[in-house]
Amino acid sequence: MLKITQIICQLNETLTEEQIARKLHCRPSDILSFSIERESLDARRDDLHYSYTVLADLKNEEKYLRRKDVTAGQKDVYIPLKPDRPAARPVIAGFGPAGMFAGLILAEAGMKPLIIERGRCVEERSADVQRFFAEGILDPVRTAGHEKLLLVMILLAIFGFGTKAGMYPMHGWLPAAHPIAPAPASSLLSGIIVKAGILAVIRMVYYTVGADFVRGTFVQYIWMSAAMLTVFMGSTMAFLEKNLKKRLAYSSVSQLSYIMTALSVLTPQGLQGGLLHVMAHFCAKGCLFLTAGVFIYKMGIRDVRQLKGIGKSMPRTTWCIMLSALSLVGIPPMGGFLSKWVIAMAAVEGGSGFWAFMPPAVLLISALLTAGYLFPLVIDGFFPGEDANPIVLQSSEPSGLMVVPMAVLCAVSLAAGLFGLQILGALGI
Repeated sequence: MLKITQIICQLNETLTEEQIARKLHCRPSDILSFSIERESLDARRDDLHYSYTVLADLKNEEKYLRRKDVTAGQKDVYIPLKPDRPAARPVIAGFGPAGMFAGLILAEAGMKPLIIERGRCVEERSADVQRFFAEGILDPVRTAGHEKLLLVMILLAIFGFGTKAGMYPMHGWLPAAHPIAPAPASSLLSGIIVKAGILAVIRMVYYTVGADFVRGTFVQYIWMSAAMLTVFMGSTMAFLEKNLKKRLAYSSVSQLSYIMTALSVLTPQGLQGGLLHVMAHFCAKGCLFLTAGVFIYKMGIRDVRQLKGIGKSMPRTTWCIMLSALSLVGIPPMGGFLSKWVIAMAAVEGGSGFWAFMPPAVLLISALLTAGYLFPLVIDGFFPGEDANPIVLQSSEPSGLMVVPMAVLCAVSLAAGLFGLQILGALGI
């Protein structure tokens, strides 16, 4: 048996005896059998191609041993992850710029698992990655003895992804970005884009290392403390802020950490509550940023103190503000009520002592602060008294193209409150 390396094959070709015979300058009939030991994508040249290492039985093998790419070979023993079915051989990409480029090409083509080669036995790496793709959890045998280091890495990753979600003390970019961003961009930023950090935390904690690995460790308590501090801090800053878009930005800082608090409980119910609040916050805050855009577009007003009487000239827009405020405060039957209820129950049932009652207490205080900075917009809008702003009273409702998206978001927020658990159930969560 010979081990033959560097057999080149184009991307649209399948390795056959002809390619091996061309490499060895022999007839295809001289190759009795062969098996692929390794397959990699060579990205070092402009024309991408596969490079194979094979084990082959040939006639008169001795005469080929003088070639530099041929050695006497013996097939490595490979135990597949699941013996009851053949293990799909992974694609191996060399580590480095060329290998990373090859990895991107393969990932885009949907080829997985992809092994980034770096020093360890190919078959061991293959088994590790196949296990990870099959189960989604790191192999505890591999992490044994490195638990403290892994926990530190997890905590750093949580705060790193938490920066995207506006966690204190890395929250400063959100209040700085929203006031200068266009209203549609703010709506998407607060409703969708900042959730990327949340989803990354979910993927890492719940589906990579496992919630059981983190539960009861210093990572959980530091994470939950930082999340609760951010909830309170964001609500307080929003209550004190007079610029409408900046107030909503601080509100997002607080509301996103509701989700972080739920996730830090590390129970299935906590995960449910966090995902429910993802939906609730997406609808309510997206709608509120669109209403802020209406005020800026129609009247050029950004200060909440100048919006008295807005309910007289823009009743439909003000109703959208009220419904969104009800959701963020947590008033039934809006989506925010259901999500906060599930989060509070998850903390009570999944925690003990201080960690059981503190999250619901912080959520309750934050809800009161949220009412304090959102409800005055509605109350002063419909009942301005003698302090109504003449500029506001002379304005009018925006076009239907602006009102309809806000109304749809309010309707979805209501649906999330009524059917949120059923939606998660349909998704298998």
